[in-house]
Amino acid sequence: MGDFDGGKISIADLFSDKFIFTIPEYQRPFVWGQEEFDELFEDIRASMEDNDPSYFLGAIVLHRLNDYDELTKRGTYAVVDGQQRITSLLILLAVIRDLLGEVGAAEEDASKKAQYLKYSMKVGELLYQEADRLLNRAEQVRLTVWPDDRYFFEVHVLKPGGTSHIRQSPRTETQQNMLEAMRIFRSKFLNSDGVINVDLLLRVLQHVLSRTYVLYTRTADQALAFTQFIRLNARGVDLQSSDLLKTENLRVIKSDNERYNCAKLWTDIEKDLGRDGLERLLAFIRDIKLKQKARRTIWEEYQQIFKKGLLERGNEFFEHVRIIADIYNDLVLNVQSSLSGVDEGVRYENLVVLMRDFIPSTDWVPPLLHFRGKFRSATISDIWAFLERLERKYTVSWVCGLTPTQRLWAMYELVDVIDQANSLGDVLNAKELDVDSMKSEFLSVISSKDFYSKRFCKYVLLRLDLAMRAGANVVQAYRGDITVEHVLPRNPGSGSPWLSLFDDRERDEWTNRLGNLVLLSRKTNSRSGRKSFAEKITEGYFVKSMQDFQLTNQMASYTQWTPNEVSQRHRDLLQLAERTWF
Repeated sequence: MGDFDGGKISIADLFSDKFIFTIPEYQRPFVWGQEEFDELFEDIRASMEDNDPSYFLGAIVLHRLNDYDELTKRGTYAVVDGQQRITSLLILLAVIRDLLGEVGAAEEDASKKAQYLKYSMKVGELLYQEADRLLNRAEQVRLTVWPDDRYFFEVHVLKPGGTSHIRQSPRTETQQNMLEAMRIFRSKFLNSDGVINVDLLLRVLQHVLSRTYVLYTRTADQALAFTQFIRLNARGVDLQSSDLLKTENLRVIKSDNERYNCAKLWTDIEKDLGRDGLERLLAFIRDIKLKQKARRTIWEEYQQIFKKGLLERGNEFFEHVRIIADIYNDLVLNVQSSLSGVDEGVRYENLVVLMRDFIPSTDWVPPLLHFRGKFRSATISDIWAFLERLERKYTVSWVCGLTPTQRLWAMYELVDVIDQANSLGDVLNAKELDVDSMKSEFLSVISSKDFYSKRFCKYVLLRLDLAMRAGANVVQAYRGDITVEHVLPRNPGSGSPWLSLFDDRERDEWTNRLGNLVLLSRKTNSRSGRKSFAEKITEGYFVKSMQDFQLTNQMASYTQWTPNEVSQRHRDLLQLAERTWF
């Protein structure tokens, strides 16, 4: 066999005794869900009802393993690309096998009973190959899945009757998706009264086996198989960059044991972060390594990382992702004040969670991850000191109107500072973290008449609220829907007492400024904001949020709300802002 061969092949031939499939450890889990299963079946049914002579199911890439027999043309193949379709088709056939078995068992006519049971057995032979000494054929299952899912797959897919009687609860994402496939496919063959539609069952079976095709490519060269896989998928939407990077880096690992361990490590990271979270983590690492704005896909930019020698393919890549994933989990996603018994641990947790949940950009995350990655012996006090400066740098730049690109480059400069630093002090005292030159502009912006309309308004208020709690040493979680509310309402109704307390000029001056704003939980924000100040204080409009926000709790110290009070509170909050950020 040359480097490549293949061609068009029917499903009946693909699941013949010439092909035994295995899901290699570098593959992602079985991730198809309800939408994909439904679409697969309905496409097959539409093709069948249109009487199409053939239905093309796409391309698959196979890596021929060492047991290939040139004489019989039989062998085992690692599924490099096509796992989702092959697994789904096998489950569909398993469902058809079991439904035919149920029909046969219930059939009273002896000849029909025998026919249905014979069909069921024939379909079963596509899934499980019995030993045959006469044909020198060993016992084999058609598809071998990951070890964690193997028993579930054998019991519920390969074994006759397995899809009809679920005996084991799913323990992994793959098992859950397999169970969903069984449910979806089975429901397609049931009439509205729950009776099996035998005619549809037989017609779909015939169409799948004799008129449904895939285009397959097979090779004994694993590297060529990977290359073909990447070429087919690098610009597709089905696979994410994480899938491509996983495949690319596993292929350079020669040891089967090491390759399995790295694949298992990757799966564990993906379980912890989720697929989208893993993509974000890879983007953070990309930012740290390249220190420039993304211009291509993550996969394409990692080719530059590898080419420049910033990270080696294989074991080093997986180990680096593991280290940064652990840091990301510990310092951003699942941070706990129990990191340390000192006050800085609580302050760190409060601030990083606030940033994570209320800053609409993650540009600040790579410098934090890189700082921790560079200084592994840093204490929580050191990390808190860096986070405090990082938040100051990012927030002041944001409020002062630096563009997203300018803020991003400022973060890249910090990554570079960390790269070049010889000590913690080199970073903590770096001029790139200094914001004193922007102090006047910052205070002017948050003091402006249109502060309420700024995108950063809620975050600034929450940060000030947190600053008011600085000495409490208590974890503060800002959860749920939080709204910014005006004490002096924006549109006081006709005859409102607010109209006598603030004239038109004063309302224009103070309504949307910092001193007139508080934070409320949504549960209280649904009530009318036009009540008098006394009513807001005494009837619960503010009261329920006073326990949630120190900024709102302040209002209990006022007996009235006039231009004098709002002006004084405004000055107090500006002083707090100055102490917080400068």
